[in-house]
Amino acid sequence: MATTPAASATRAPHLAHYHGRITLDELANLCNDPARARPGGVEVRAILTYDAENGFLLSAQDGDRILCVQDADRRPVKYRTIEQAIEVLQDVAYLASEVRLNISASSRFFS
Repeated sequence: MATTPAASATRAPHLAHYHGRITLDELANLCNDPARARPGGVEVRAILTYDAENGFLLSAQDGDRILCVQDADRRPVKYRTIEQAIEVLQDVAYLASEVRLNISASSRFFS
């Protein structure tokens, strides 16, 4: 699993501070780690962050780390609808069944 160190992680306006980057395939491998099933193991949780211009941006929470999920070209993975995101996330084995929805950025659009 290749992640970028926190020192070079980027912060997009109104989005979480990322501690690294990960592809969907790397996310699946991260979730499939047998250590997660042991006592004290932590589930990986998907986070969908709403952005009016881009739809829903995907990131993952692994303990206290937030990882930006990117495609093969290293662009952030985004979905126009929640339904599209759920369709993809259902195929990631051992991903936590609860998905966090971050709408903090939407307050500036709906005020």
